[in-house]
Amino acid sequence: MELLISLIVGFCDLTTIGLCFICKIPQIWTILKCKSVEGLSMPSLILEVLTYAISLCYNVMREYPLLSYMEDPFLVLQSLLVILLVYYFWGQLDIKKFGILGTSIAIFYGLTLGIPHPGILPLLLSATVPMKVFSKLMQVKEIWVRKTAGNVSLVSWIINVYTCGTRIVTTLLVTGDTTLLTKHVISMSLNCLVIATAWHFDKNKIDEKKDK
Repeated sequence: MELLISLIVGFCDLTTIGLCFICKIPQIWTILKCKSVEGLSMPSLILEVLTYAISLCYNVMREYPLLSYMEDPFLVLQSLLVILLVYYFWGQLDIKKFGILGTSIAIFYGLTLGIPHPGILPLLLSATVPMKVFSKLMQVKEIWVRKTAGNVSLVSWIINVYTCGTRIVTTLLVTGDTTLLTKHVISMSLNCLVIATAWHFDKNKIDEKKDK
C-alpha cells in the first residue's frame, strides 16, 4: 500500500510540476500572437498571483516537501509575466509598476522568514480561499460582459483544472492540510466554471458564423 501511495504521489508531483512549468505559456503565446489582451481581467490576474505567492511562502515556511509545491514558483513567475504583458499592451507599463513588484517580492520573502510575525502567513493562506473565489468570478464576469472569451487561453485553464486535481490527491496523501485542501477543491470547481463560460460564448459565436 505504501508503495502504491508513493507511486501515485510521485506521478501527481511530476505531472503537476511539468504542466505548471508551461501552464501560462499558451496564454502568453496567445497574447503575443494577437497583440491583444481582450477578455483578460486584471483584478483576476492580480488576485491569482497573490494566491500563488502566499501559497508558495506558506509551504516554504512550513518546510513541506519541495515536490508538493514546486509548481508555485513557476506559476508566480508566469502569472507576473502575463500581468506585465497586459500593462504593456494597455500602454501602462512603467517604472512604478516594477517598483511595486520589487517591494512585493521583498515583503513576501520576509514573510517566509517569519517577519514581522510567523502567524501572518497562515492567516493569509486562509484569505486565499475567498481571493480564489473572487479571482475566478472576476474572470467569469469579464467573459460574460464581453460575451466572448476573447484572447483567454482555455488550454491554460484546463491545465489548472488538472493540477488542482492532482494537488487534492497529494494534499490528502502527504500533508493532510485542510486549508490547502479546501483551496484546491474550490479552485478546481471555479476553473471549471471559467472554462464552461468561455466555451459557452465561443460555441455560440461558432454557431452564429455557421448560420450565416
